[in-house]
Amino acid sequence: MRRNVPPGTQGELGISFISAGDGWGIFQVADFDTSIWHTSDGAVSWTRVSSLGVDPTPSTAIEGVRFWDARRGYVLWTSFAASTPGSTSTKATPHLLATVNGGASWRETALPLPSGMQWPLEISNVDLPHFFNAADAAIDYVTPQGVLVWTTTNGGMSWKGPKRLPFGTTVAFAAVDLSHWWVANDLGVTRTIDGGRGWSKIVSPSGLPQFGYLDFVDTDHGFAEPAGGRGGLYITTDGGRTWREAGSAAS
Repeated sequence: MRRNVPPGTQGELGISFISAGDGWGIFQVADFDTSIWHTSDGAVSWTRVSSLGVDPTPSTAIEGVRFWDARRGYVLWTSFAASTPGSTSTKATPHLLATVNGGASWRETALPLPSGMQWPLEISNVDLPHFFNAADAAIDYVTPQGVLVWTTTNGGMSWKGPKRLPFGTTVAFAAVDLSHWWVANDLGVTRTIDGGRGWSKIVSPSGLPQFGYLDFVDTDHGFAEPAGGRGGLYITTDGGRTWREAGSAAS
């Protein structure tokens, strides 16, 4: 089946399908607007639903869109500001938009910050929220003040936190629900089973590369890649306690 883009648009900035036919896309209209469009026939034709009100400029970026069903979805976009002279990080403010009516209207929800901190912050990663179901999600940002994690239990309509992870050199974060999270850094892999209240080191760095990417599909099965693209894919089947390189025999 041929897939088209809406007529008069200049590019696709994000797309999300909930079935073979039913999907939503973010498309830039001319040089001044980004809009949500809906298709019910697998992108053969599109209908404009609403404007996101985000002007496409060098200081803004649409990070992605995700719908769970015909009503509920979210969009993440980022606005960038000038960084401190000499800094390698980017000063940015994340903007999380949520809809409960199929994209007809959007509500922006802020990520709260502790007293003494304010957006924009210097961050070294821009990640989409980790949604575990239509209601529960977590989002993390690496900042000079540490790794901050926010959570939601209502589909992104409001966010709690942040929790500051006790690892200043964290390079990878993964989660499968609001309780089970993993962190990788030069000290190994550390896990929490209570949403960050307590942590336990489950893997020391001895014999393993430092992981720069983590992803878990459930509390037992996960994948990791070494930092800097050095080496191949690693697999765990016991919650991160042991790892083997893909293609090698399980011990």
